[in-house]
Amino acid sequence: MTVTIEDRRRQFWDAYRQTDLAAGIEPTRDSNVWLPLTQDASVVLSLSISQDRSSVFLRGRRGAPVDTAQPFVERHRIELSQGLRILVGDEADTAQGRWFRKNHAAAFTLRSKWPEITRWFSIQRRLYTDVIGHIEQQD
Repeated sequence: MTVTIEDRRRQFWDAYRQTDLAAGIEPTRDSNVWLPLTQDASVVLSLSISQDRSSVFLRGRRGAPVDTAQPFVERHRIELSQGLRILVGDEADTAQGRWFRKNHAAAFTLRSKWPEITRWFSIQRRLYTDVIGHIEQQD
């Protein structure tokens, strides 16, 4: 039986769900999952898998215009850069509503890389959650 890319994604996200229960992700066959970070859910963390890398970045809520996270990001650009230890991002990303992208050169299509990717996602999820939470407490 041939395994489709969608099946492989579902298998990966199911494995990630088991290793990071706090993330609270739903089963999916998509290449991205979105985790709300702000109290009003206007800023979400996207965990993204592809055939050549894994990524995390901030964006607006799913299905919303790409710039819904922009007011928060612009208001807290310095704190976000310092806390996340990365610059806001290049114009190509920010024009599409993706901020503070981090890439990890590990392809989810290689099952042997899954433990590495899930650890990296868990570390990044906690970091982004902590930084956003701290910023919201200060507001």
